[in-house]
Amino acid sequence: MKWIKYDKDDNKHPILSWCEDVEEKAYSQAVNLSNHPAIYKHVALMPDCHCGYGMPIGGVIACDNAVIPNAVGVDIGCGMGAIQTNIPVGKLQGKQKLREILEGIKRYVPVGEGHSHHSKQDWAGFENYLKSVGVHEENLSQADTKHGYWLTRHSWELAKKSIGSLGGGNHFIELQKGDDGFIWMMLHSGSRNLGFRIADYYHKLAKRRCM
Repeated sequence: MKWIKYDKDDNKHPILSWCEDVEEKAYSQAVNLSNHPAIYKHVALMPDCHCGYGMPIGGVIACDNAVIPNAVGVDIGCGMGAIQTNIPVGKLQGKQKLREILEGIKRYVPVGEGHSHHSKQDWAGFENYLKSVGVHEENLSQADTKHGYWLTRHSWELAKKSIGSLGGGNHFIELQKGDDGFIWMMLHSGSRNLGFRIADYYHKLAKRRCM
């Protein structure tokens, strides 16, 4: 895939875009970033770039001796995966079979902004994480800033209901036909509020440090 180089008078650093048609607001944010004093070398735009919070979603930058929390974004914890199944492509023919599979996914995987399981889900990783940071669940407070703000009783209970849910926006589950002759499952899962809490905490911290 070819990239396009934008190197104009209003750009301190060049913008390299792998997106052929960058929307106006996203490009304006890229130009603004190209003039940031901490930007190193160039601003890169990926094929999925679109307007974000101060920085385009699908934008990539490197900084010299600086961290910009909003450039990291609120999607910390979002997941992307491609998983090969053992189902040959020939065994999954017809729209009816595909509908049955997708309906089954919808029954077990909550989809949409704010949609989680009605009850807490079991996963050994929850207890293992608390052990790794030396915290007992019953001691979680309403605002435990020691562990990065997000680790509160509310967020912990929310996480137990959110695991195994998809999220909203551009998150998806889909079936694909692989070149290897097998059915693959492609998944893009959301951070389920975790990314926002972490980004919001460090964004506010950065503002305080810069005052």
